[in-house]
Amino acid sequence: MGTGVLNINAGGTVTVAAPGLFPNEALYLAGYGGTGTISFDGGVLATARGISTGGTAKITLLSGGGTINDLGYAITINSGVAIGGNGVLTKTGSGTLTLAPASLW
Repeated sequence: MGTGVLNINAGGTVTVAAPGLFPNEALYLAGYGGTGTISFDGGVLATARGISTGGTAKITLLSGGGTINDLGYAITINSGVAIGGNGVLTKTGSGTLTLAPASLW
């Protein structure tokens, strides 16, 4: 259990590879009861995995906003991940991005 913040700022891109042997592998924020935050301020998260949580997880959109590139995959952000802030979330890529109903705050 731990706490972590990943800051993705303007001009920055974090790329998460496609799942390996298990097609439903996710990008876990706050696994095992911890807390985790992805803080966007103009950067890009390029992910081929859905975003899930095992604890308290947030995606914070600062004034520069943020972009999620789905890399052509179907991506889901589950209801345990709170998404909020004063910035705009932009989706790019040819796949789909699904935000679970309870994920926005």
